[in-house]
Amino acid sequence: SFSKTIWISKQGGFLSRDLPHINKFSDLNVFKRKLIEERGFFFRWDTFINNCNEKDFWYHVIKNSPEDWFDYSSKMRNQIKKGLKLFYTKIISKEYIIKNGYSCYLESLERYKTKPEKKCFFDQSVKSSPNDTEFYGLFDNDNKELVGFSENIIQNKGCFYSSFWLENNALNNYGTYVLIHEMNKYYLNEKKFNFVSDGSRSVLHPTKIQYLLINKFKFRKAPVKLN
Repeated sequence: SFSKTIWISKQGGFLSRDLPHINKFSDLNVFKRKLIEERGFFFRWDTFINNCNEKDFWYHVIKNSPEDWFDYSSKMRNQIKKGLKLFYTKIISKEYIIKNGYSCYLESLERYKTKPEKKCFFDQSVKSSPNDTEFYGLFDNDNKELVGFSENIIQNKGCFYSSFWLENNALNNYGTYVLIHEMNKYYLNEKKFNFVSDGSRSVLHPTKIQYLLINKFKFRKAPVKLN
């Protein structure tokens, strides 16, 4: 329902944090009232559909099939193997991210020439993240230090890979491949989730991560209704 949904304020609008299989609203009048109360311009949410008009194609990038090693080309398998010689993964706590994750955050933002938040704001952001947030860490095999992590949203047998934060050495040595492969195995094969997602299409341009997921990791474009 509307009251149970977390709405993220962005540029005058309110975006649903929920995944498309969760978003089901029947009373649209509540949106009209809330826009007046909050002085906003719009609410936005996505809902999975079975088909779509190609001209109006909106989608989420998802994978809803098991992670199968032999679905990948020999080149792809070798790339993952190279990464696995250097890195391993595991679920980690908010407290661990606060203590060890800031350097991953800094190096990630430096690549995009984006000004980072101060450590105190980073800590507060992690600490205040909703209960459905899960952190999946990437570690160096030799020194056991954290070199990257993914922030994931878990909702009703669905998982949204919300954001990736990797140090440069991990990024350059197939750390992203290891993290995605191991998370796919964990959520799709072990936990038996219905799907994992990287979210909706980019409004501005195709993203590198979505290109990687579709062309390397067998993700697909699942049509959704943009509300």
